[in-house]
Amino acid sequence: MNFGSLAVGSSKSQTGTLTASSTDITVTSAASTQGYSLSGIAFPATVPANQSISFTVTFAPQTVGTFSGNISFVSNASNSANTETLTGTGAQSGGGGGSTNQYEFVFTDGTLYIYSIDTLSSTENGQPTDYGRHQRLSSLRGK
Repeated sequence: MNFGSLAVGSSKSQTGTLTASSTDITVTSAASTQGYSLSGIAFPATVPANQSISFTVTFAPQTVGTFSGNISFVSNASNSANTETLTGTGAQSGGGGGSTNQYEFVFTDGTLYIYSIDTLSSTENGQPTDYGRHQRLSSLRGK
């Protein structure tokens, strides 16, 4: 997840989704590195087959500089622990902020796939229309 550049003292949240495909997945814990916080999920969390649960990662830089980190989910999936890279920059005022990006984490046949979800807005026949686009960022294969 890339949070971009944010003014020191501000914050930006990104929503992620844990999705189980053919079998239930139990996520027993998660940890994030300094500068990033995880919310919206309680552990242990069971993701039923063919369903999803959401979580939020928030970046809140307190100093100027680049913050590289990660968030790791520990589960009963064959490729646990699953780690996602987090990046963001703390900048002087004017660094931006306030937007939300979405990511989807899909467990399928022992592999974790990580997708970025972009919402594209346009106007069609005078009516606003949103289009979602999934981009696969990476996949992690189990043992």
